[in-house]
Amino acid sequence: MIGAGPLVSMRDVTKQFPGVVALDHVNFELVSGEIHALLGENGAGKSTLIKIISGVYPPTSGEVYIRGTLMHSFTPSSARGLGVGTVYQGLSLVPSLTVTQNLFLGHEQASHPMGWLDRPRMRVRAREALHDIGLDVDPDLNVERLSISQQQLVEIAKVLLLGVEILIMDEPTDKLTAREAGRLFALLRTMRQAGKGVIYITHKLEEIMQIADRVTVLRDGHKVATVPAGQTSFPHLIQMMVGRDIREVFPKKIVPLGSELLGVKHLSVPGILEDVSLSVRAGEIVGMAGLVGSGRTELAKAIVGALPMSQGELHLFGRPVRISSPNVAVRSGLALLPEDRHKEGLFLLLSVRENIMLPSLRRMWLNFRQMENVARQFVERLRIRTPSLQTPALQLSGGNQQKVVLSKWLTTRARVFIFDEPMQGIDVGSKVEICRLIGELAEAGAGIILISSELREILALADRVVVMRKGRIVANLARDQATQEIVLGAIFGESAA
Repeated sequence: MIGAGPLVSMRDVTKQFPGVVALDHVNFELVSGEIHALLGENGAGKSTLIKIISGVYPPTSGEVYIRGTLMHSFTPSSARGLGVGTVYQGLSLVPSLTVTQNLFLGHEQASHPMGWLDRPRMRVRAREALHDIGLDVDPDLNVERLSISQQQLVEIAKVLLLGVEILIMDEPTDKLTAREAGRLFALLRTMRQAGKGVIYITHKLEEIMQIADRVTVLRDGHKVATVPAGQTSFPHLIQMMVGRDIREVFPKKIVPLGSELLGVKHLSVPGILEDVSLSVRAGEIVGMAGLVGSGRTELAKAIVGALPMSQGELHLFGRPVRISSPNVAVRSGLALLPEDRHKEGLFLLLSVRENIMLPSLRRMWLNFRQMENVARQFVERLRIRTPSLQTPALQLSGGNQQKVVLSKWLTTRARVFIFDEPMQGIDVGSKVEICRLIGELAEAGAGIILISSELREILALADRVVVMRKGRIVANLARDQATQEIVLGAIFGESAA
């Protein structure tokens, strides 16, 4: 139940960085007993807003009140002192320390004036915190031995242990299972009942309808609107985020299919893939569905030579080929956009220009003027939001980083593209842009394999859907056959057409 007392009040707040106005005269309010969702494309200003409330950044102008106190000193410790706790998107745990040590890092409890740690008491409190969040692990276990989703829950428990009145969460369910997310939502509802406030950032619109009371939408550093969550809809929220009417989030244009570009015949990798055969034609988007661990990513890596296959054949453009490494794949006209863009797709400390042009350095012989021109063309074509071509990739939003990865492979003039989770962790507006680009590639005659855990993306974009389970292709469905029920049945082991 929303109360009357404002916990956070931002008045006419502007934040400028060199070459960028991240927030432009924004007003925002969080009241007690409220879960307030914050929406916007990557680069809209969401992260900047929460970092100001969390004391990481001072505003360039404007006023920020936390629980009625005007903030003068913008530091994380001053924000914590006013009851603010933030769970950021990236993990901040120390892998070599135990769960208990991570939970109390920076605010350890002492049992003696000399500063001796009260380890038994810390362990008991750690167990209680883990129980509250629904995580059943040994608090003496090193964090590095936990799964990613378990580490995310420890991260949340660490902030909740501070006894916060204002909880800020940035994509908290990104690494959680549906069951873990449900437990988190129950905890947030309990906090709301206790009169506390939650600022909740997510790209998953369905979560907003589940738990939010109000939604504030940001676009290009401006506040578009604040609306009651129960009085809005997906299309309305998307329209506010991207600034235009989107009748279909994932538009699809049917194009004539040409000859086979990629043929995979009886490919096997011991213990991982078994007798996989697949073809992709010019202009065709082949959607690949399946659970995590079904073999989709491993198949992509085997095709481009990053995972050795024990048997099988590859045909590119009608000829048998031997792809021994990703470099050979690129030279052969085959490109993989990997699942983990940070570890496998980008050099985060290099500039936008350098990342885009890396695969083409040999062809351009370090012609810096030509590299500059080509990189600028892709920035404009893909609408990459960056202060300059010299900006490190690390400083871009997730959606813009993904566009840089795509630009990089477009410079190679590849004709077959494998997209592995291209829309994971990016906002709706960026998803629409990536979908548009995939459609343009298909229209230009490229062959595409689209791997995604979001079934609606596959059903909307694919001309054909293949389903993988336990390292095998268990269904191969034409677009008009691929209903949600049939695809899910194949994914979970029921009969498929």
